Amino acid sequence: MVFGIDDSEIQIEERPHVILAAIGVRSLTQIESALTKLKAEFGLRPTDEVKWNGMPPMPQQTREALSQELMILLQESVPLVTVNEGRDRQLAAARSTEQIADFLSRHPYSLAAEDSVELTFDEAIIDDQEEFRRHLQTLAPSPVASAAATSVHSHENAVIQLADVVAGFSRLATEIALGRANKEFLIWDDGLGCETAIDLLNYISLGLRWAMWGEVPPPPDPDNITFDASWPFKYVGGYGLRIHSTISPRSTETIYESRRVYMGCLH
Repeated sequence: MVFGIDDSEIQIEERPHVILAAIGVRSLTQIESALTKLKAEFGLRPTDEVKWNGMPPMPQQTREALSQELMILLQESVPLVTVNEGRDRQLAAARSTEQIADFLSRHPYSLAAEDSVELTFDEAIIDDQEEFRRHLQTLAPSPVASAAATSVHSHENAVIQLADVVAGFSRLATEIALGRANKEFLIWDDGLGCETAIDLLNYISLGLRWAMWGEVPPPPDPDNITFDASWPFKYVGGYGLRIHSTISPRSTETIYESRRVYMGCLH
């Protein structure tokens, strides 16, 4: 399994934090092919980089349509996000690899017996390769301990480009949870066969609800299952989304709670 890892930054309680998004895929070739096809559909060149900021200018409606298609593509991946206080990207990378190791431990079927783990970082995340290699070895017996770790330019790697998008989505969702305006827009709903309004926070959480690692607690009364405000909801806090910070417990819980997502039928 290949994990592409990219970063973003955010201020929480006036303290700098690094957001690291790791996107796990089983076939790099399939992702590269799918992303190249998607770029062509939106008038982009194969060499154009899909990213949260800095893409060629496009109309807002087109940008939103591209985001929706990227969300669909991400459903075939394993998105894992860490939010780490400070600006030390290598420390954030170490915590990201711990998260990957925990995910693989809890989901051993994700990795076939003969498969290995590859970690591909965007440039400028890993400063000291030897120190990082020593950290990976502490994760044994996880297959992450022997993972091949490389750094590349993001425009050269499709999975890192998807990781950049998830890092951007995660930053936006965190800012909204902490008070930023929650914009509403229209998306096409296949189930309804028409456009429907949705706010950004729900768009992000619902778009990743099947792919993001989380836990759905059992129903309050297993003998009388009802779909209500308490079940079934997936909790990603501590799983696919992890915060390593000295911010207040209230802020941490607010961020985690904002990403709690309903897993039942939406129609």
